[in-house]
Amino acid sequence: MSMVDGKIKLRRLLFFCSIFILTRQVPFNDFSIIMNICISVLLMIDITSHIKYNGSNKDDIFLLSIIAVLFFYLFYSIFLNNEIDLALRFFTINIFLIFAYYIYPDKLYFNYFIIFMTLQVLIVILLEFIMLVFFNPFDYAKLRYIIWQNKWGDIYTINNKIYRIQIVGNALIPFFIMIIHSFYYSRCRYILLSIGLVSVLFAGNFAFTLGIILYALLYAFNIKLPKNKLLAILSVFFVVLFILMPFLYNAFLAIILQKSINSNPLRIDQLNVLTNNLLENYRSLIFGQGFGNTVDVITNLRDYTGRTYYELQSIYFINQNGLLLTILLILFHVLISVKIFSKEKLVIYLSYIFYSLFNPYFLDTSHIVVIIVLKSINEVERFKKKGENSTHHCCL
Repeated sequence: MSMVDGKIKLRRLLFFCSIFILTRQVPFNDFSIIMNICISVLLMIDITSHIKYNGSNKDDIFLLSIIAVLFFYLFYSIFLNNEIDLALRFFTINIFLIFAYYIYPDKLYFNYFIIFMTLQVLIVILLEFIMLVFFNPFDYAKLRYIIWQNKWGDIYTINNKIYRIQIVGNALIPFFIMIIHSFYYSRCRYILLSIGLVSVLFAGNFAFTLGIILYALLYAFNIKLPKNKLLAILSVFFVVLFILMPFLYNAFLAIILQKSINSNPLRIDQLNVLTNNLLENYRSLIFGQGFGNTVDVITNLRDYTGRTYYELQSIYFINQNGLLLTILLILFHVLISVKIFSKEKLVIYLSYIFYSLFNPYFLDTSHIVVIIVLKSINEVERFKKKGENSTHHCCL
């Protein structure tokens, strides 16, 4: 086996382990560190190779400039006396999200994703069936406690008829549906779409529904939209959304409060805590409170001391980055995504960003996997044009 073949097999193994643990955190969430190590090694292998062979390219000068800015913010965060380990953690997240765009695509990445996400939606449906058959709204408290204790998510019911199966690993279900609809050409396509949509119903996440609705609307109009206009719309959309989100989110949550009465008061509370901290002074508004900032505040709903995990993780990133770095990163992500993704992929990517804004899995390993899968679709399509039979043409 040549060194090239060995490297390809290593990269495939790293991604396989990453997507397996990401979607199977129930019951393997204790192995999340392995997932993070695998995805980190994969990204470092590919970004090192990319810079080595393209170091003089103008795009890579832009890449290195962004990396330099992030290093500056790391030192700025340490200067603010943020905990070094937390500062490094969020610095790494920002860096790796940028590196993900430079991953070398592989058609097997796409196949692994389809297989494991199909398993995820089937597990959601199976759990709903188990809850309906073997439990009732008055005797599932012990099971729910076990799920809480193991940090597997939550299972509960509001109307005593349908259970919400909100387990870890659901984050990419809407993205899975969009990928199946746009780029999966097997005879099983409509079967997978059907079970995917059913699993969204059982997952009970309103943001998932909003993301799919946005995807449907954008998909309907994307053919008539030139790519340069799409770039302009994306740029304005993301910049305005991020700037205005702290001020508009209260109104948005008030509208849907009755649809999710358990979670929205907590989200409003988090919004107030994070934005008040961000607006502490002009310096914090512009430059942020630094990577790994913790808001040591106790409210009527929660003690936020030392907390780095929020329902509104997107607001937490703005709190750390401030408006300046946030806008710079948005522009970088928009420019590079428009360059490397087709209009169809941009529609999916924008829809994913939209629904993830309102959930805790914004800018994390799931986001990295989204970028890798979208890039790897190019390889799937290339092999399809050559007439080769890759596994995504078969029923699972």
